[in-house]
Amino acid sequence: MAWFLGEGEISSRIAPLLIEWSPSKVRVYDPISGHSLLGATISDCLNGSSRGREAVIAISRQSALVRSVNVPNAPRSEVSKVLELQFEQLLPFSRGECVTGFRLGDKVSTTGRLAVVGAIKIDSLERALTDAKALGIRVRLVLPVAFGSWLLAKSQGQQTAAVVEINGELMSVDVIAEGELRHSRSLPTPESVAEIHDEIERTFTIAGIPAGPTIAAASPDVQASFRVDRPAISYLADPAAYEKQLFTFELPGRVQALEERAANLRAGRAIGAALVAVLLGSYVYNTKYKTHTATGGRSATLNRQMKAATTKRTSVDAKLATIANADQLLGVAFNPGQKVSDVVTVLSATAPHTIWFTNIVIGHHALMSVAGFATNDADISHLANDLSGDARFTEVKVVSASQTLIDKKPITDFTITGRVLGLLPFDRPNPVINPRKVVKQ
Repeated sequence: MAWFLGEGEISSRIAPLLIEWSPSKVRVYDPISGHSLLGATISDCLNGSSRGREAVIAISRQSALVRSVNVPNAPRSEVSKVLELQFEQLLPFSRGECVTGFRLGDKVSTTGRLAVVGAIKIDSLERALTDAKALGIRVRLVLPVAFGSWLLAKSQGQQTAAVVEINGELMSVDVIAEGELRHSRSLPTPESVAEIHDEIERTFTIAGIPAGPTIAAASPDVQASFRVDRPAISYLADPAAYEKQLFTFELPGRVQALEERAANLRAGRAIGAALVAVLLGSYVYNTKYKTHTATGGRSATLNRQMKAATTKRTSVDAKLATIANADQLLGVAFNPGQKVSDVVTVLSATAPHTIWFTNIVIGHHALMSVAGFATNDADISHLANDLSGDARFTEVKVVSASQTLIDKKPITDFTITGRVLGLLPFDRPNPVINPRKVVKQ
């Protein structure tokens, strides 16, 4: 049976079930039939006939948080460390209570890249996975349902838009800006068309995005620039088309198990390669050396071949030494002396306990910018002075400091800028000494 997604036909196969999950309400959408089933749990919607079926679990907007934040243009592993320092400010609950994932935007600017962060409480994720496992469903991905709206906007060629869907008593509004999911919101369905329009405008304002066109997903009551006749979740029906661009929520134990498995596989490959080398060496010894020893020594032809091989090895060793010297020279010249995570660690360790950061921007050949709040003005000056005395930074200065109130308590909103010194000096390394010694035969 062939099924369709947008305008393209997907190859003949069973499409995954799409499960929009929340602790109190579940909707299962079957992209083959186009029908939706509602219930309090997954088992209320499905029966044993779904056993073995693949599924994508899309966590509802009430249960999965979506936030966007600018991060340095750095490798994903480094960005992950930077986000760890900001999760407490991005999320309304403790980092230990939830699992997170993030997508890095494709565009790079002077402020870095955009990271779209998703989070769900661990106990909610456990419940969703347990419900699916009880029915024999194979879960391929777990992600925020709002990414269905992101794919819908892409299918319509819209870089900036609000994807709106009314599903009974709830209305969802997902804001996409510059091709990235920026804000996701769910609210009780307004009573009039005018109120629906006002809520869409309000969502753009909350996201800090200028108002753009509206895309209505299976919602005829919404005034929209574009319309599609199926729900936004249906755009998650082909995981192969987007899973490398997004992320999946994993339980902490599952993440650790995957990392250990990868390490074991790497170790196994190394042991296997060593074993092959030993067996090959044993074979050469037994078939060549012992044979010639038994016949009273090597022939003149074998001596000539070994001498030629030794000469060639000497030439290759010389070339390898030259290449190694060049590689070491380039490594000294171009490898950074410190990573983004190193800079963030130093900033966190240097800051007094009366200061907390709200934004850190670090870019190559660009000013570092550190913004935050302080309960003591003097500590801002102390932080700037301490950073100025660190060899990692230069041109450090306080560019703004203004008084404000949080919960009726006076605090200072500040910004410090400076430059990060990240490259090692260009210096010629010591030559590489070839450890091999050529023994004349």
